[in-house]
Amino acid sequence: MNLYLTMFFIGTITTITEWKKICCSNIKKVLYAFTFPIFMITYIPISVIAPFTKSEWKPINHNKSLTLNDLKSYRKDVELN
Repeated sequence: MNLYLTMFFIGTITTITEWKKICCSNIKKVLYAFTFPIFMITYIPISVIAPFTKSEWKPINHNKSLTLNDLKSYRKDVELN
């Protein structure tokens, strides 16, 4: 419980200080502050298992070039549908 509260506090402080820079609705910002600790807790098993697994690099072909405005307009289109 202390870990959740600590992560919630850190997430809330970050959300408040970066409020205008986060591009989503106000209700989502509040919801994400509550789910942030759960997301961070999932890092624990990943950090325990990662040193013992073999990773493999695979190239990713990027064939599109988008600007930030393209992404914002796409987001607005998705929210309308």
